[in-house]
Amino acid sequence: MAAERRLTPRDVADQPWIAVTDGFPLMATIEAIAIAANRRLDIVHRIDEFAVAAEVVAAGGGLALMPRWTTRPLSALVLRPLCGVHARRHVDVLHRPERAAQRAVRMVLTELHRAAATIQSRDTDSGSLPRHAGTPG
Repeated sequence: MAAERRLTPRDVADQPWIAVTDGFPLMATIEAIAIAANRRLDIVHRIDEFAVAAEVVAAGGGLALMPRWTTRPLSALVLRPLCGVHARRHVDVLHRPERAAQRAVRMVLTELHRAAATIQSRDTDSGSLPRHAGTPG
């Protein structure tokens, strides 16, 4: 799998999986992979920290969904785009309306919008999805 440019749910469905605890938002994407592949996934570990899951993947413990922009590089970890499922990360910003006039709050909101636009542009240009399947290298 590490040699493939992209992976599909059918490519990864028969592998052992490292998933998150039930109730975490990422679990919906794991379930979407199973539905798209028309089979249950073999979840062998449940780990709620991406860094720990990456180490388990690198050690050969299974596959996991990993965020492409924030996953720490490991020599034994290969990230591949997973096509055929819709995966998105939503960022909510909470602030008091009267604080929106403050320069610091406006700057943070502007930078978040700029970062989101950059990522959306990269996704559109490459045709890839925001989450990657981590496979042992």
